[in-house]
Amino acid sequence: MIARRALLSLVPALAACGYRPVRAAEGGAFAVRPGCSTVAEPRALFEVVAGARRALSREGAHDPGSTQTLVVDVSRLDEVTSGLARSVDGVSGRGTTLTLVGRALVEPGGADTGELEVAGESAWEGDPALDAARRAEVVASLGRRLGEAMALTILGLPTTDRARL
Repeated sequence: MIARRALLSLVPALAACGYRPVRAAEGGAFAVRPGCSTVAEPRALFEVVAGARRALSREGAHDPGSTQTLVVDVSRLDEVTSGLARSVDGVSGRGTTLTLVGRALVEPGGADTGELEVAGESAWEGDPALDAARRAEVVASLGRRLGEAMALTILGLPTTDRARL
């Protein structure tokens, strides 16, 4: 009984320890705006902004009129062949891993996510038009996921995407 009472008396002290994630912003709500992008797909940056806004809204931290602005940048889109296949009838296919890389920072204040990346797969089915459409959808999905990871990182919350920091 004494040990339980002693433990319960420590709970308020632990809760008020002042813990704050290293990269988290000071708090409040954020506006989101695009920064710069060095990738050829303009939709990638658009989707990163949309993903960041969605994540901030879900957490109650999005305010388009806020003085704190989350500026999102997209720095790279890496593409690596992840597999080749040839079927019995001679049709071949290719799998590609796409990795979208970027970072976000808060102005003013300077909180920074550091470089984050998310990856996804795209498969080729033999039709160039379908391949281009599938790749564009994968890039859009990666953009939304990266934006969400950026927003959650700025808020000091764990990312559900397991974005590599």
